[in-house]
Amino acid sequence: MRAAPRILLIAFVTVGVLVFGRPGPAGGDDPESRGLAVWRGMEQARVILPGDAGALTVRVADEGDERAQGMQYVPAPEIRRNPIWFSYPASRVTHWHMHNVALPLDIVWMDADGRILEIARMEPGRDGYRSPPGVRHALELAAGTARRLGLEVGDRLTPPGLVR
Repeated sequence: MRAAPRILLIAFVTVGVLVFGRPGPAGGDDPESRGLAVWRGMEQARVILPGDAGALTVRVADEGDERAQGMQYVPAPEIRRNPIWFSYPASRVTHWHMHNVALPLDIVWMDADGRILEIARMEPGRDGYRSPPGVRHALELAAGTARRLGLEVGDRLTPPGLVR
């Protein structure tokens, strides 16, 4: 008699797993949940803009997982409020894609001193964006923001110091 309830329990659990999937950790283990957790964990800092334009609060992507995450899966209102400053350990050519990004972005590529080398617009769902040589930093902003801030090739942005 005890075997029947055990078999029924196993059957119900098996059907539940097949229908609803295996239970995962809180917060989800899918790429979107992991990516947003990385994005939320980025430190914030202030970048000094050229001239008397003031400063810009940014998220800092200076680790590999943060640079790989970028703006992927980030909701559009958060993209508009949270530019990302990317820093690399050495100058290089960088490659970018816009998969899983909600809005068009401006990308501002800079050298080690924060001097702007090039500004480009990137469209959602596209890839194949390539920086000029010598990039050490990049700034991702909602499209149109670079122009609104008056940023131009040759301008210098002061790399961030962490906000306290």
